[in-house]
Amino acid sequence: MTDVSDRDEKPGRAAIVAGTGHKNENGASRARLIQRHCRKDMEIQLRREPSNPYDSNAISVWMPVPRFLFWGTKHVQIGYIKSRRAKSLAPVMDKGAKVEAFVHSFWAPDDLLIPRVSLSLYY
Repeated sequence: MTDVSDRDEKPGRAAIVAGTGHKNENGASRARLIQRHCRKDMEIQLRREPSNPYDSNAISVWMPVPRFLFWGTKHVQIGYIKSRRAKSLAPVMDKGAKVEAFVHSFWAPDDLLIPRVSLSLYY
């Protein structure tokens, strides 16, 4: 894990999360998850989806949320890295590079159906 002070010394690469207005397979609203749990500087998981039928460069974005009765955390999907960035990032991930992602900023008022989330990537 990158120390916050280390992140201040080297600039991250920006990435925007797409698909935040959709629902997950279990019916959970990504927008509601972001509104309730997203925080600046939160560490985010990125997962490659080379078999994604829509984009072979797809990279899904997963955010930690508390489990029921606060027994640890689980990760829930909040979207995908936008395709332009995914096209350049997918080969890096496929070569085994460790990519760390953190919430740089987000805008998610309760009445917004499609929250905006931007990430800083370090690799």
